[in-house]
Amino acid sequence: MASIQTTGKYTPQASLKFKYAVPRADRQVSLTQEVEMPGIRVRQGETVEQAWRYFKKQIEAAGVLNEIKRRQYYDKPSIRLKKKRIAAQKRARRRQLSKGFS
Repeated sequence: MASIQTTGKYTPQASLKFKYAVPRADRQVSLTQEVEMPGIRVRQGETVEQAWRYFKKQIEAAGVLNEIKRRQYYDKPSIRLKKKRIAAQKRARRRQLSKGFS
């Protein structure tokens, strides 16, 4: 069973480094590069629900869930390009519609 460390304030655990870490959403990181994993320290008197809520916020900020969804299955490069093209067409269509309403 894992032990929970308690401190007076939130600080990320500097010792949590992982080789196959999921990169942050705002930057590209190779799989061999070490990055810090999201983690929390539970404060004295803090409930599990509060700690869980804070941990979920860190996971979302790090982009872990988006990366998991993206890596759920392999997309061939041609399929990736097709998805990018479709997304660009949707953005262009949205821009055209928003210009027509203003």
